[in-house]
Amino acid sequence: LFRLAMQEPRIAKEFILSRLPPELVQRLRLDTLHLEKETFIGSDYTVSSSDVIFSVRINDAPGYIYLFFEAQSTVDPMMVFKVRIRTLRLLESHYRQHPDQPLPPVWPMVIYAGNTLWNAPKDLFSLFGDDRDLAQAWFLMPYALLEVNQLSDADIQEHP
Repeated sequence: LFRLAMQEPRIAKEFILSRLPPELVQRLRLDTLHLEKETFIGSDYTVSSSDVIFSVRINDAPGYIYLFFEAQSTVDPMMVFKVRIRTLRLLESHYRQHPDQPLPPVWPMVIYAGNTLWNAPKDLFSLFGDDRDLAQAWFLMPYALLEVNQLSDADIQEHP
């Protein structure tokens, strides 16, 4: 039902105007809002067809608004992880279609209709427990690179 309602451009625009942060809304070019047909297969091989993905110009660049509609009646403590995985799948799909373009920003939102209050983490790094700060630093830093072809034989023998 939610996905069906979001197919109506007026309802989708009203939802975005009323539910997204004002600082984001003012950057959106709502005349470019387009409901994507994209669905993704989850790690459990189920299709997440209730997700709603809009492409939209953010300033003058492409971007996405990704709405995750959770029809389940219980809170999923791993939802933040699932949101990040599905966001990465969207970025992967975009990259495959546009390999020569920068990746677009994706603004995710979970829409929950359960009877209990949402009490699951909304921050990915809270899932790392006591290693939260370390996980966040490592996740956000550029990856380490060792260019073996730039090392001399002596360097390799001295520091294997």
